[in-house]
Amino acid sequence: LAQVKRLLADLAALRDTVVGGARTRFAHEIAVWIREGYLQAYRAAKESRRLLDFADILIICRNMLRGSRAARTAFQQRYDCLLVDEFQDTDPLQSEILFLLAADDPEVTDWRLARPRPGKLFVVGDPKQSIYRFRRADIEIYEEARGLIARAGGVTDRGLEQNFRTVPSIVSWVNDLFGGLIQEVPGTRCQPAYRPIAPDRGEPDAQAPRVIFLMPARTADLEEAAASQVRQAEARHVVALVVRMVDEKWAVFDRDEREPRAMRLRDIALLFRTGTALEIYEEALRERDVPSRLTGGR
Repeated sequence: LAQVKRLLADLAALRDTVVGGARTRFAHEIAVWIREGYLQAYRAAKESRRLLDFADILIICRNMLRGSRAARTAFQQRYDCLLVDEFQDTDPLQSEILFLLAADDPEVTDWRLARPRPGKLFVVGDPKQSIYRFRRADIEIYEEARGLIARAGGVTDRGLEQNFRTVPSIVSWVNDLFGGLIQEVPGTRCQPAYRPIAPDRGEPDAQAPRVIFLMPARTADLEEAAASQVRQAEARHVVALVVRMVDEKWAVFDRDEREPRAMRLRDIALLFRTGTALEIYEEALRERDVPSRLTGGR
């Protein structure tokens, strides 16, 4: 038995080696095909049709600014201020263009050595929303740009903590939840720390709950149910809550009257990640005679 186990272990190791080698060769062949086949064909097709894609435009712009003092001088003088929103989505090419345009010295060709002219560059970004790494826009670029601004004497610690939309009880719940989930990783720049937000408005009704966790009762039917059946149970619970909120006259803050009032159906919105469950919810709403309107399409 021991011999059989050793033989099986050796066979498993051999299998892993063979499979790993095959995967490596396959990945290499794919990379070569992309570089020498697809990309060359893509470039040739663009050139034959005299077309540029978005990346081409960025590269040409960056090369012009980096390689021509006359171009740098002209565009630095043309624009007095550069305002950039969603800066966490900025990739290295875009960062290079921005800092070369904002530089106080037209002789500088390396964006990492450029010093933004005081008051010329204004950026707003949230590193927690940095989700475009596949486009080379990641938190490391954000932090590097932030460091360049700081070294030039700029302000980089001005946070936007005020929340003008959400009631204090929800803000408190969000802070408690995400303050624990979003933690900075020491020694890395891959995860920013959570910064608490502060409410600007008051509670329209201190007695009503603000965050409700809906969970259908655990039953044998649901334990073995298909996904559509689970969604139907979920939809019925959500619609029941909608009816309860209106019947019990939960308070909302009326932005026009600037005072609390009883909730109406028009105050309620159901948000969906995808449209796969829309028909199930529409049916649940019809069952309870709750009028609704679909916005955003299927």
